[in-house]
Order: sequence, then structure tokens, then C-alpha cells
Amino acid sequence: MGIAVVTGASAGMGEEFALQLQHDPEIDEVWLVARRAERLEKLAERLTGARGIPITADLQDAEAVQALADRFTDAGPALRVLINNAGYAASGPFADRPQADALGMIDLNIRATVHLTHAAVQQMTAGARILHVASSLAFFPAPGFDIYAATKAFVLAFSTGLSAELSARKIRNTVFCPGPVITEFWDVATHGEQGPPPVISMSCKRAVRIALRDTRGFRWISVPGILMKLVTLLERVSPRRVTAVFVKWFNPY
Repeated sequence: MGIAVVTGASAGMGEEFALQLQHDPEIDEVWLVARRAERLEKLAERLTGARGIPITADLQDAEAVQALADRFTDAGPALRVLINNAGYAASGPFADRPQADALGMIDLNIRATVHLTHAAVQQMTAGARILHVASSLAFFPAPGFDIYAATKAFVLAFSTGLSAELSARKIRNTVFCPGPVITEFWDVATHGEQGPPPVISMSCKRAVRIALRDTRGFRWISVPGILMKLVTLLERVSPRRVTAVFVKWFNPY
């Protein structure tokens, strides 16, 4: 028995991760974790390879995260893949947004990721895989997306250090940092006011395929697309203040 867990599985990349993981010969069950039960049930019905197991949970809630972590303990070494995909962004000036938005992003993008990863590594054995879905904004200060970018910068730093720790146990750990991916994420983040920039956008199917490929290849950091690789490379040599001003100019918020 091999189990893969996908958080944020009700839409976007989470849904696509489940659809692609069902064909992994090591996986017999895909645990589909998200808030929207009806969507999870429909997705489970679409899985014709591995069996889909819907798990309705709001991972901003600490008790729900603990309940899922307890299921990891019950799974034991059968837990082979963890996809920390759940996350959200709220855009706009920091001072104008409700405080609950900022704290909610921290709870979901950081606390749930750390909690579930810690629970998973207690059970995983050699060859298991962990994938953290971050963002290319993890490399940048991002006015208008400041809290979201900061949470993803945490995920990038956390995951990179963890990769070094887990390499001795032969557990593959990757952080995925895509540019804009064509999903409903942008509708939620911008309240339907802005879609992903078309020039640098990537299809959901392609992004997930690259992410899963890189987890199998022991890649610690995965940045898909030549353009995004160049952008992240330029950020390393540009003063962060300059980068912040440029991003603010590019971002309508």
C-alpha cells in the first residue's frame, strides 16, 4: 500500500497533482484534502488509477491539521508522497486588508505546512517524496502581495534546509517555485480583478508535470520555465529595494 496526500486538492494545481499521481505505480491511494467536500467527491470519482480518498478539512484550523497529522501516524511507512499545495493569497495594500487575511495566510501557508511536514517525516522511509508548492514570489519583496510573498519565502528557506537534513535518509524534498499558473488562484487573490500575466503564464498540467518530475530527480528547488529562471537569477544580483520598487510598478496594487 502506497499513499499520496495532496492538500488543496479541490481545484487548480492540487486537482492536477491528484490526476497525475493516480498513475504513479507506487501509489494505491490519493488522499484528497480540501475544504470543499463536493469537489473532492467529484475528483475522487474521476480517479481511475489509484483510489481517491476525500478528506474534508480546513487547514487554517489547528484541530483539522492535527486530525490529518494523526492519520499520517496511522498510515505509517505507507505514506510515500506529501504534496503541500494548500495556500492562498490576498492582494492589495497591507494597511487596507483585514488582519484576518494576513493571519490566515500565515496559518495556512506556513503553520499547516510545517505541522504536516513534521508529521510526515516521522513516518516516511527511503524513497518517499515531499513537495512544497511555493512561488516565484518567494525570491522577491512583493508590494501588494507582501504577506503571501513572505510566507512563500519562509517555505523556500524551510524546504531547502530540510532537503539537506533528509538527504541522509534518502527522502526527496523539493520546493516548487512557479511563476503565474493558470488556475482560479488569481481570481481569489485579486477578487476577480486581474488574471495571470499571459506572457509568463504556464498551464496547470505542465507546471504539475515539471514539479513531479523534479521530485523524482532529487531536485531541491524547482523553478519551471526559462524566463522565470532568468528572473530569479536577476533578483540575486539586484538590490532588494530596487526589486521592490520594480515589482510595485508592475503590480497595480
